[in-house]
Amino acid sequence: MLSPVNEITADHKAPAPPSLSRAQGKLRISFKRRGPQTVLDDFYQQGCMKARRPRTAPHDICEIVTINTAGGLTDGDHLAQNFIWDTDTTARITSQAAERIYRSRQQDAHIETRLIIGKGASAQYLPQECILFNGGRLRRANHVEMAKGARLVATESLVFGRTAMREEVTAGKLLESWRIRYDGELIFADGFHLEGPVRKHLNRTAVANGAGAMATLLCAGEDVDQFEEPFKQAASALCNAQRQVGCSLLNKVLLVRILADNGALMRTALSDLAKEMLNRTSQTEKADLPKVWLC
Repeated sequence: MLSPVNEITADHKAPAPPSLSRAQGKLRISFKRRGPQTVLDDFYQQGCMKARRPRTAPHDICEIVTINTAGGLTDGDHLAQNFIWDTDTTARITSQAAERIYRSRQQDAHIETRLIIGKGASAQYLPQECILFNGGRLRRANHVEMAKGARLVATESLVFGRTAMREEVTAGKLLESWRIRYDGELIFADGFHLEGPVRKHLNRTAVANGAGAMATLLCAGEDVDQFEEPFKQAASALCNAQRQVGCSLLNKVLLVRILADNGALMRTALSDLAKEMLNRTSQTEKADLPKVWLC
């Protein structure tokens, strides 16, 4: 006699997915002053995270390009980045390409970034955008410690699927945060959390009003108030039916936010505003965007 088929009981739980090897990467890079120039001091890379210094002219800013050789992140992958600017240094961090957050089985992908900016130093943190694919889960945290007299120009951007490929993010998770301390004082704390039906949340007027891409541009330092009015005017000029741009001054932080229907519209606005910010805060006559942004 054949044994009866076991019925699935109400308390039956699906088995956990098998454990897989995960992508892990660490970077620790610091800059120091050598005469009038900023040069590399400490350089450490581990796992899938690599960094390269492109060839530049003597008068160009010291620049580091980060590379995730895993090609993207998913399901428990973890990147940790530490960048340190010594006193009176000037240097830029950017990334080779857009980071991709692929569909996860259960766990979040993690990106943790820490920026330590010494007295009188000028830091630029300008990574390219993250692309969140359907089912992707991302935790992204940025911690900044600024000494008195330091300055930071930073960007962070996100694309919810590629509209040219007709991709739509109907489900997933995004949890990202910024914490900036200036001379030991917390001057900026920001968090954003989406989970579950991502597209439904983004369509809400108070969240993203249907946007498919978003970006943050910020400048932190003692004298950022002088840029408030020009950037409010620039933000207003970029607004249209497919893109909204706003600017506000919060203590020692000038903050610009961009919402756009797609990544191309977001990137155009972010590039224009970032270039303007770099020109206004640069110690040289003209400051350009990282060349990898234009590839």
